[in-house]
Amino acid sequence: MKHLRRRLLLAGALLPWLLGTVHAGTDDPHRALLEQLRAGGLVIYWRHAITDRSRRDQDLSDMARCERQRILSEAGREQARAMGEDIHTLGIPVGEVISSPFCRNVETARLGFGRHSLDEGLFNWPPASAERKPRLVAALQ
Repeated sequence: MKHLRRRLLLAGALLPWLLGTVHAGTDDPHRALLEQLRAGGLVIYWRHAITDRSRRDQDLSDMARCERQRILSEAGREQARAMGEDIHTLGIPVGEVISSPFCRNVETARLGFGRHSLDEGLFNWPPASAERKPRLVAALQ
């Protein structure tokens, strides 16, 4: 698991699964992953919680205009809260919480952790203009 020493990519379903493993008291080989998470020093990446797919992103020139974006569904809001609770329950330390400017990402961070900072470098790739894409690549590196 050397690749986990500095960074970790987590899907939204992984932490509830780990929580179930802990409560079951199993000696699962994935328990080592939980211990690495508890040790800290990793980057946990979560795109955002479940969204309302009946809405589409429209004009993204003003990222504060949530009515022009696909937003979290009620299930997504509950998922974001549950993810934050699971991380706390599992004893995983959380340092800085960084969000892209998309309203769905900001709300996921706020509901899950109660705090966040914005980073324009996390802007979603597909809608970015051709002149903006090189800056996004540099920011993510």
